[in-house]
Amino acid sequence: MAEFILCPEGLATFPNAQTLEVGKTCVGRVVRYDKELGCLFVYLGGGKIGIIPEREATIYEYTYPYGDTTLTPYQISSIVGKKITAKIMEISSGIYVLSRRKTIKEAYKQITSKVNKNVRVQITAIYDYGLFCDIGNGVIGFVPISYCSLCRIQNLKKYFSVGDTIKVKITEIKTPKENYRITLSRKDAFKTLEFDTLATKSGDVCIGTICLPVQDCDGYYVEVTPAISGIVDVPHEVPHIHEGTKASFYVRKVTEKGLKLGLVALLT
Repeated sequence: MAEFILCPEGLATFPNAQTLEVGKTCVGRVVRYDKELGCLFVYLGGGKIGIIPEREATIYEYTYPYGDTTLTPYQISSIVGKKITAKIMEISSGIYVLSRRKTIKEAYKQITSKVNKNVRVQITAIYDYGLFCDIGNGVIGFVPISYCSLCRIQNLKKYFSVGDTIKVKITEIKTPKENYRITLSRKDAFKTLEFDTLATKSGDVCIGTICLPVQDCDGYYVEVTPAISGIVDVPHEVPHIHEGTKASFYVRKVTEKGLKLGLVALLT
């Protein structure tokens, strides 16, 4: 299945020189947030500075640490120090007035017709319950933990890091009234792969990630891809084997439920 391509803000190229005109989209780095002035200051390169009024920073409703509205909302603090894309709305006294809200909204409109399409996204935050990802131009999607892998995963931070790019499928898009929520699935993005492009017969060697231990018997679940899992027969007491460990395996047997694997070597 063809991938739909948008560029996450963190992967945007910061140009040595860019055309800074009203109506153009630019790339900049947020250098600070001034709560009293209610704006973000953005470095655009070449000594040029832009400002984003707080109301133009995002399309999403603000959420606050501990629910305290006197604190900086997550949607602001999360982009300070980061690259962003924004549209130039006005140039006044050498200062560029920007709107990130407009570039996010334009990207969201492109994405609304892409349900069931695959896309590469960048992880922006990791929680116990799932991954928040930038689909492109600051549009945020969410991968619930149950959609991260066919294997049962407990600690997402052992598999992923903020800044990682992963392949996902866009499975659901909510309306603006529902805060523009977009649901993504990592395991479903791999279901269209040809099974025979991977290790699928006895004797084949593959790379996988150790997941949780099998209950009531020796062995661990192994993620070969997000949509292909296996079990390796290794005693739980073996040192250096834990959730998130990468290793090479050989295929002992192929079953309808997945692969029976043997351990070759630990890689991490």
